[in-house]
Amino acid sequence: MNTKETVMASRIIAETAAEFKVSCTDMTGPSRRQGLLLARELAAWLIREHTTATLAEIGRMLGERDGSTVHNEVRRAEDELSYSKGYQRKRDAIQGRILDRKIEDRKIEERGVQTA
Repeated sequence: MNTKETVMASRIIAETAAEFKVSCTDMTGPSRRQGLLLARELAAWLIREHTTATLAEIGRMLGERDGSTVHNEVRRAEDELSYSKGYQRKRDAIQGRILDRKIEDRKIEERGVQTA
């Protein structure tokens, strides 16, 4: 996974934590509280969708979880997304903020190239 993707994954974790009103520390911690599980599962799914990170890499970012745990988290997120409108809205909100940020970053990069 390259540096841009690592930054993207970190943003996904931060945006997901904000959307679920939990801390990034909680997202990567050991708690299995329901709200945290849903947040962690969605973050894993989003990272899988928006980067080329392996399940093992995602697991390391989400608190030293192994690849099979991440696989199960992604699968549970997919299940939840298939029927929960609230979960879908959270996904859409997070993706919107991530894409807005990518556009901002691209504009900054372009300005840097133009001034260099």
